[in-house]
Amino acid sequence: MNSIEKIIKFVNPMRGNQVRLGADLPSLANWVFHGIKANQKDIALVIGVFLISLISFAGGYLAAKDQLKGPIQIESPKSQVPNSK
Repeated sequence: MNSIEKIIKFVNPMRGNQVRLGADLPSLANWVFHGIKANQKDIALVIGVFLISLISFAGGYLAAKDQLKGPIQIESPKSQVPNSK
């Protein structure tokens, strides 16, 4: 199954039933339920990748928070400071 067929299957999993604007709520809920059920593995994979990314970002943020650094101070030798008087 190529990617175009996967997209068509995701958009219209019920094959014959078209969801139109103004469709009643039960048929819309049924369409969403069948769409989720048909693509359950792909949805779980996306959620898993998102959660791993979120945990990795939070871990990096917490690790960097512990490495507090002092402010940068620029010092120059006294021989290079211009004489103000």
